[in-house]
Amino acid sequence: MNMLPLLMLGGLAAVFWLLVLRPAKNKQKAQAALVNEAEVGSEIMTTAGVFGTITSIDDDKFQLEIAPGVQITMLKAAISKVIDPVDATEETTDETAIDASEKTVNLSEDATSRSSVDPSSN
Repeated sequence: MNMLPLLMLGGLAAVFWLLVLRPAKNKQKAQAALVNEAEVGSEIMTTAGVFGTITSIDDDKFQLEIAPGVQITMLKAAISKVIDPVDATEETTDETAIDASEKTVNLSEDATSRSSVDPSSN
């Protein structure tokens, strides 16, 4: 009998497992570890992009303080990133450098556009 179609089907299943199922399972384990890492007092970013500090944790929910005196309840699955104080400092420094370079570019563009305006055209 011809075994080639069965071998092709088995090979396709193995490739599917390697490229789709295995990475998804690893990502799910990483997300579970991230959720377990979060504790009261941790600064986090949620999947919606909301930053805040965890004030209390229940079984599958947590309270997130997003501003002084403002708390929201979210699911633990919404935790996207636990922010380390070192990471926050590095990000601020990088953002400041980017903002400064953007201002320089905007100023030079502004100067170029002003120099091309002919005052006698009024």
